[in-house]
Amino acid sequence: MKKIIALNLLLAFIFGISAWAHEGHHGHHVQLAGKYGGVLAEVHDKSHHLAYRAELVRAEDRTVRVYLYSAEHMELVPVNHFEKTVAAALIVKQAGEENKTAFTLTAEKKNFKGQAPKPSRKPFDIELTIKEKGKDLVVRFKNLD
Repeated sequence: MKKIIALNLLLAFIFGISAWAHEGHHGHHVQLAGKYGGVLAEVHDKSHHLAYRAELVRAEDRTVRVYLYSAEHMELVPVNHFEKTVAAALIVKQAGEENKTAFTLTAEKKNFKGQAPKPSRKPFDIELTIKEKGKDLVVRFKNLD
């Protein structure tokens, strides 16, 4: 009888321990997310300082929209802070090399918009060079499919 009670207590302890376990952080944890359902990436200058954050939103017809946000508060930055066209490249890695196909994005009211070429394989990257007051800012969206 004592063995059955001991076994029941042991099983209750083993299965009950999962009730005490949990995942996640204690306290406030902020998860950055795009406001338009896209993919976020950091925009850096040549010295790799964080300048902005960018959100890439793609449509099924390969239309690409890019929204730029402030680095700290994720507030939408007006596109008139930048030059009207953005140099973009679709990058496919193949046999250790990067094959780039260039395309451009043009400024609209709140974003930059363009038509991306069809990738030859997946995953692929999209890299943008944004000009702001004479300096180049670079953002790369990696492992897109």
